[in-house]
Amino acid sequence: SLANIVWAFSSVGMRHFQLFTNVAGEMIHIAHSADCQGIANTIWAFSTTDHRDLKLFDVLTKAALPLMNRFKAQELSSMLWGLAISNFVKEAILTASLAAVRGMDLVPQQLANIIWAFAKLLPKHSMTQAAVVDLLPHVAARFMAFKYPEVSSVMHALARVAAADDETATVLNGALVLSPYVYQSVYAFLRVATPWFEEHLCNLP
Repeated sequence: SLANIVWAFSSVGMRHFQLFTNVAGEMIHIAHSADCQGIANTIWAFSTTDHRDLKLFDVLTKAALPLMNRFKAQELSSMLWGLAISNFVKEAILTASLAAVRGMDLVPQQLANIIWAFAKLLPKHSMTQAAVVDLLPHVAARFMAFKYPEVSSVMHALARVAAADDETATVLNGALVLSPYVYQSVYAFLRVATPWFEEHLCNLP
């Protein structure tokens, strides 16, 4: 399939502008028939190779909406990561994705990618705060299995959510005002994560 072709090229780090442009043109017309894996692989492939095609992403995310309950954890994680890399913001797909991940058993890489994606796309949005509240307990429960890049992604996401550097942020006396539930979730996570940092900080690359 076309999705497998671009996925194969991107998996080995090959960029071919004309090929990806031609594939995008074709896929726009058949996106309505794409399955979950095809949608996720295509978005991931185009984003990995820095080939940003907003029209293609628009039709693919529209095609994904009625399929959300069929997405596997890896497919959903890859799709969200790809959307974030390409800075493609579409609240409908993010809302549906958050609802879908609540019933999934996510591994560390998937948890890290999903939290990072929400924080990159909509750092101050209530939806991202909900993702933090929902997912951080799962991160904490599996934290000892996280690799350094995954830890970095989670911490970067939390920093974006808590940063008071956005004109839409609510700030009081120089501090960002967040929901108490967000503060509680972040605090509980940091209590779990702090021993890990104390043990591994000297070995961080």
